[in-house]
Amino acid sequence: MNTTNNKSQLNLKSFLMVFLCSMPLLLILFQPISGDLSIYLQGARTILEGKQLYSDFLDLKPPAFYYLYVIIEFFANGNEIIAKLFEYLMQFFVVFILYRIIIDKFQSKQFAGISVLIYSLSYSVLGYTNSFHGESWFNLLILLILHFHMKQNSNINSIILGILFGIIVSIKFSFGIVAIPLILFDIITNEKNINQLIKKYLIIFLISISILGLSFTQLFLNNDMYADYIEVINYLKYYSSQPPLGINTIKTLIKGVSIFFADNYSLLFTSLLPISFLVIIKKQANFDSPQKKMIILNFLMLIFLLLSVVIERKLVVFHFLRIYPFLSFFIAFAIIELIETYRDIGKIDKFLRLIIVSVMIVFAILFSPLSRLINYLPTVYTKIFNEEKYDAFYTKSGDNIVLRRVYKNINNYLKQYKGKKIIVLGIGSNLINYNIRNNEISKFSQSTFYFSNANIQKWQNEIIEEFKTADVIIIQTNDNHPILNGHNFTSMEMVEQTYKLKELLYTKFEIDTTIEPFKIFKIKTY
Repeated sequence: MNTTNNKSQLNLKSFLMVFLCSMPLLLILFQPISGDLSIYLQGARTILEGKQLYSDFLDLKPPAFYYLYVIIEFFANGNEIIAKLFEYLMQFFVVFILYRIIIDKFQSKQFAGISVLIYSLSYSVLGYTNSFHGESWFNLLILLILHFHMKQNSNINSIILGILFGIIVSIKFSFGIVAIPLILFDIITNEKNINQLIKKYLIIFLISISILGLSFTQLFLNNDMYADYIEVINYLKYYSSQPPLGINTIKTLIKGVSIFFADNYSLLFTSLLPISFLVIIKKQANFDSPQKKMIILNFLMLIFLLLSVVIERKLVVFHFLRIYPFLSFFIAFAIIELIETYRDIGKIDKFLRLIIVSVMIVFAILFSPLSRLINYLPTVYTKIFNEEKYDAFYTKSGDNIVLRRVYKNINNYLKQYKGKKIIVLGIGSNLINYNIRNNEISKFSQSTFYFSNANIQKWQNEIIEEFKTADVIIIQTNDNHPILNGHNFTSMEMVEQTYKLKELLYTKFEIDTTIEPFKIFKIKTY
């Protein structure tokens, strides 16, 4: 009975510790739904309404990805706070697992708490457009994989790993790269003989392939969905080839990775990363076998997941999120070393200790995510008490995505067209679609699908057919996106250059109004 009470107290203390160290994550609750998240939720809504992915709603993710958001859309149904509550709870589970993994191996609350704080700070200031993507789910799953991979080998663990790996690959195919560091780790640590390794990975492979296949069952059984998904694959072949490989692309990738670590992530945390490796090398004799293995596995994961971001060649900020748990793990080493050094100096010279504290505070405010966190804090108040200021904060003049106030104005304007068919042509503007109720909308979440250099003929024909049956057409005039489209033209410019669309637009429709970068056309009345 005492043992049970002790465990309960330990779990409660762990929970409270994680909650305190992860408090920056509470900022998630006060962030709006992004354009990308609206696409994922709209995919989930398509499923809830009994419609077909790719046929009635088009985006590029595998089917399993949208099913992850079904429970969220079921409860949220457009409510931002409920949708973001799910994200907060997910990330709380991420840091709780991170905390428990470190406690299990290093028995250090300080180390575990600092890792949680680093992750929470870094994630909370990503910006709402970079959160709740596939990488947010990935971090939860990869930490569970680490937990079970580090446990004693057994058939049960292999089955669990197969299930987790199957889910990860079903979310995003490129996440399958995590198999390489796992296999390398088992080879390096040399804990199992070759027969045990073959058996383990055969179980993992068979189960993960079964789950991946299961996630595509509906596609295989539905000819229309299958045909539409084939076009998604064709588009992805084009998309994955952009930008073309070459010296200029390599230079751009090197520059992009540098910008991410120095700016998007944190100059302070980045500067601590090499220090952490030096600390580990210096103190390697102090680590026991499980700790060394944990360090090796985290290092392999960090390297290969960073490599996966570079291989994808897009360098979108949220792609780097997949390495956040491992960065948090290693940077904590450097911070603990600095704390210990600071204590030693304090015993010798208190004045020097004061100077060091002052410098550290300045660095922490200027070069860590703290400054960005402080910048976001007023939105907690305005979200509740001043909607106008909140909307203004998430509306950037001249931007083509961060346009919260513009989207709201458009959706309010569209209320007069209840029951009409409305189609939106733009990149990043799917929030307009998501917030439309009681209207038929376009199957396309973004105009890049029919305007890009991928030249998917089926989709180009479908948007022409949508023009023929639409009552209202909304076209964005500043959404040029070379990485997605392969050219620098906006949706409006592409309509002007596409003869059939231009002819339909100017013979069947007339300009209704313009709301900042969006032109709204309505069907002519005679």
